[in-house]
Amino acid sequence: MKPGPRPVNLVRQLTQLVAQEDPTRLSTSAANARDDEPSNWCTELNAINRYFGWYDGKLGEFGPWADNIHLNHPNRCIGVSEYGAGASIYQHSEDPVLEPDNSGHYHPEEYENLFHEIYWQEMQARPFLWCKFVWNMFDFAVAGRDEGDTPGRNDKGLVTYDRQVRKDAFYFYKANWTTNPMVYITGHTFTNRLTNVVTAKVYANCDSVELFLNSISQGVRSSTNCIFTWPVTLSVGTNSVNAVGSKGDVQTSDALIWSAPNSLPTAEAAASGRLN
Repeated sequence: MKPGPRPVNLVRQLTQLVAQEDPTRLSTSAANARDDEPSNWCTELNAINRYFGWYDGKLGEFGPWADNIHLNHPNRCIGVSEYGAGASIYQHSEDPVLEPDNSGHYHPEEYENLFHEIYWQEMQARPFLWCKFVWNMFDFAVAGRDEGDTPGRNDKGLVTYDRQVRKDAFYFYKANWTTNPMVYITGHTFTNRLTNVVTAKVYANCDSVELFLNSISQGVRSSTNCIFTWPVTLSVGTNSVNAVGSKGDVQTSDALIWSAPNSLPTAEAAASGRLN
């Protein structure tokens, strides 16, 4: 397929038309091109799609990119028009540090959690970003895709396609954005754990959270980023997990059940989630 005409002249004309139609409104663009593409910079407000750790580069590279583009365009209003990662509630990993193949069929939910945790903290630290748009609220249909657990679907949503299950990452943003006390244990869909030694993670906006495993306290944690973690050892079989968060005089809680294996899988299998 031959490349089409450069869009810069058209975008400039549209920007001029916006100013003529209503000079009280600012023109805005969402760009999916290289930073130096001239059409990115025609409008008064600028936003760029960036997926470091999914389509572009490595997870953790967003911050340096944002700092660099702000340095090169200090008088521009720059934002992020898309960011996210795919996730299946049926696929899991105990150690999701390795980036999955974005076009492959294995999209563990825990990697999406890690992606949004890192991205949001880097965005919070950069108030010069005028917008930060999560892509997407819901999984949605795309006929040309064949990835994740379902052909014809984009699985970057914070909620499943049928609107029935809120993924873990949904609650990470809830912990950051709501003022009502809330606590949520990640892994509600990760019922059958892959190993007995796991990291229990809680998203909460509370002053402190106490975790209980089979009614035994695992300690009280505080956090500055709404993420609370505990290393825990699960008993063989069924385990009850309960988190109690305290915010001022208010307490709130969440609970789930995890099943641990009778024998330990290999470290590689636990990391990949292939046994789940």
